[in-house]
Amino acid sequence: MLGQNLVINGGFEDTLSCPNFGDQIWKAKGWFAVSGTPDLMNTCSSDPYTSIPHMAHKNLTSKSGNSVASNGLTVAGNSIVHYEYISSRLKRKLEAGHNYCIEFWMLTSDTNKYAVDKLGVLLTHDSLEYRDGRVLKQPQISTESGAFLIHTNWLKYTFNYRANGGEEYFTLGQFNELRDLKLDTLLENGSIAVWWFFDDISLIDCTPSLTLEIPNVFTPNGDGDNDDYYITLENVESAQITIFNRWGNAVYTSTNPNFVWDGTQNGNALAEGVYYIVVNAKGLDGEEVVEKQTVHLLR
Repeated sequence: MLGQNLVINGGFEDTLSCPNFGDQIWKAKGWFAVSGTPDLMNTCSSDPYTSIPHMAHKNLTSKSGNSVASNGLTVAGNSIVHYEYISSRLKRKLEAGHNYCIEFWMLTSDTNKYAVDKLGVLLTHDSLEYRDGRVLKQPQISTESGAFLIHTNWLKYTFNYRANGGEEYFTLGQFNELRDLKLDTLLENGSIAVWWFFDDISLIDCTPSLTLEIPNVFTPNGDGDNDDYYITLENVESAQITIFNRWGNAVYTSTNPNFVWDGTQNGNALAEGVYYIVVNAKGLDGEEVVEKQTVHLLR
């Protein structure tokens, strides 16, 4: 079952006040600039750099709601001289081993002189260090290298991330130096600032839930029909399976979720009767279950 969006205010709709100038991402509650001057755009604004839809660099509409965020970079000569990042502290820390689904919508400015091929998401335990405006760490998640980011309409990006545990800051931007990027010229007279717009950012725990199904009868008589006993145990981190006879003695044990039991103990066929299975399991999502059930062995 999917969890809640851990990104606070992922659509930038909850604002402290209407943006009336650039460099005001902080007016979107929960968001801040790591470096540079990222912007918040809203339909309430009349400023040419923050107004929707009459924004100076694009006839801009949000993916949903009334707000979008923007960041970018500035290219001069053979280097990037200005980096911008938007960042948010997550609602809670990520859990080790859990799988997270990350999604955001992005489009590019109509006045960009250049297009580059990489944009990344960095998940960290704490706030970030940077030099000359560029965050020094590399993102765990990045758009495909070599695919230029040129989107005149909103495009959805989706990624999966397996957490190390403890990550609680989400940062979106460009993390590379120019020599590590592919650069394409779009407009000779365009703006040397490469602008991206973002909306509907989400990070959701999508670790699959543990699945357990225990049958209650099998017939190990050699006729090829229902001769083996096994359970369905999926999305599991660890398991302990024990089968007992009616006197409480263990006749079979396994830590393999895909075990197959043929109704024997030490190679000897066990008698017909009622047996008892106990399954202790821990799911990938951290859920722990203990299930007990009777098993009828018929020959």
